[in-house]
Amino acid sequence: MQNFADLETRSGKQDSAPLHYAEAAVLYRQEGNNLGVANTLRSLGDLERRLGRFDAARSHYEEAMELYRAEGHSLGLGNSLQSLGDLEKRLGKTAEAEQRYTQAIQIYRSEGASLGLANSLKSLGDVETEVGNLGVARDHYQQAIELYRAGGRNLGLANALQSMGDLDRRQKRFKEATALYSTARDLYRQERHMSGLAYTCSELARVSHAVFDFNGSIDYLNEAISAARDSNAPSVIDYVWGVQREIRGGQAAST
Repeated sequence: MQNFADLETRSGKQDSAPLHYAEAAVLYRQEGNNLGVANTLRSLGDLERRLGRFDAARSHYEEAMELYRAEGHSLGLGNSLQSLGDLEKRLGKTAEAEQRYTQAIQIYRSEGASLGLANSLKSLGDVETEVGNLGVARDHYQQAIELYRAGGRNLGLANALQSMGDLDRRQKRFKEATALYSTARDLYRQERHMSGLAYTCSELARVSHAVFDFNGSIDYLNEAISAARDSNAPSVIDYVWGVQREIRGGQAAST
């Protein structure tokens, strides 16, 4: 039942998935399987967060954390802290998100969980970037990049490279940003991850425009539009069209 709900979530059938997660949790409780309950609640919390049901998500995460603590399951606790940090970050509570990510990092380090550690370091880097601690953010991104690369996690690596590229672009280090974005672009192509490819090509278009490479900017933008359409994600399509309007407006102003 839990696996079925996971499949429904990945397939976009988000109306029925919460019911199946809830049913799985009931069955686990009947068997006294606290870890099963905790895993199901965390998955349900992730779904509720994506659907914007933030109070419900928080309640599920906190209950899952208590069950993981009672069972002495450190990795489950670390994963719940990571998810709760993502929730705090989405709500704009940067101090709370930083605390949750830091707690997760401590657990992952002690357990030798390199993938979880990489995810939390990358997330913490995003928070530090938002509050302007760019040097600290860069260090977190670099650690995450090394862990993803060592573990052969191409999508995680691409995401971290893109975030580092955003940091360099923000500091007008356009040559460095281009190198990072280009590597991320190759990885997204390799993994057929159209949403990531659309975002990265959009940023490459911005960088090219900033250095007056208008032909390159147009080429990257066309690739971003194509990838966004293939992603079938309205938010990604809207983002790319927003970048296109921004670049065309800049070109009009420059002429």
